[in-house]
Formats: sequence, structure tokens, C-alpha cells
Amino acid sequence: MKTLRNRVCWVPAVLGALSLTSGCVFDTYSAKALKQETSAYPLAPDGRVELATFNGRIEVRKGDRPEVQLDRTTTCRAATEEEAQKGLDLITPEVETGERSLRVKFTAPRSLRHRYQVDLTARVP
Repeated sequence: MKTLRNRVCWVPAVLGALSLTSGCVFDTYSAKALKQETSAYPLAPDGRVELATFNGRIEVRKGDRPEVQLDRTTTCRAATEEEAQKGLDLITPEVETGERSLRVKFTAPRSLRHRYQVDLTARVP
């Protein structure tokens, strides 16, 4: 019975220690840079819009023009402000347009995705 009790107490102690140190391992980027851009793409009122981002939020609102207005805020985290600023240039959208469709997709190398966030606000016809 003593052995079982010791094991039960030991496991929560180890898990508690791991949870206290785990936050320090991933928080190595103290600087960040932001980039805001706006793009417009023509689209029929009954057209289809597809938006994708690997990390961030997507907000869709009704617009009053025959186009999709896409506002984007890209955030990059890095060890220095200079590295963060350079990192902003690595994130570019893949855009496919058609008469009745628009597809915009943001990607980043899997190993770097934790450093980036791309928030989108789209105003659609």
C-alpha cells in the first residue's frame, strides 16, 4: 500500500513541474513586427470567396462594392525587431481569381508557423 501512495504523489509533482517550465521553452521571441495591407479583387455579386490562413482569424462583412476588399494584418515574432521585420516578407498570399470566384490562401513553412499570425477582414458584395 505504501508503494502505491508514493507513486500517486510522485506523478502530480512531476506534471506540475513540467507545466511550470513548459511556458519558458516556447516563449523565446521578444520582438514583433506588424504589417497592414489592403487588396481589392473584382467579384460578381453571386460569386464565391474562399479564404484560408494557417494561424489567425478571418472576419467576413458585407461590403457595398462589386469587389472583395481584403484587409490583412500580418504579425511576425522573432528574437530582434530587425529579424521580425524581415520575416514579414516571407508571408505572401496565393491568389486565384476567376469571374465568379476568389481564393486567397496564406501559408508559411511548418517549422515557422508559430512565429506568424495573419488576421483577415473581408468585405464581400
